[in-house]
Amino acid sequence: MNAFTTNDSFLRDNLNWAARSTNWGRFSATASLGVIHMGNKAEALNVLNPYFSGGVGNQSSPYSTAGAYYAYGLIHANGYSQQTVKYFLDGINNSG
Repeated sequence: MNAFTTNDSFLRDNLNWAARSTNWGRFSATASLGVIHMGNKAEALNVLNPYFSGGVGNQSSPYSTAGAYYAYGLIHANGYSQQTVKYFLDGINNSG
């Protein structure tokens, strides 16, 4: 319903729900931000940075981080740039 609107207030208002999610629930909740913010390339890192740097409630989860990368890809879909490719490659190289 909120695709392409940048209106992620429901998810932000219910962060405790996302923090209680496990595994694929965290992935899909975080990845949904990509659909909501699709095309909003200028704010992509501002929106997704909490999920790259420790997750919701500072609970680091590889599922949240993977969902953030998926969301980042959705936000940048159909708009190739070398900077986006570099960001993904740096993420892969720096993952444990």
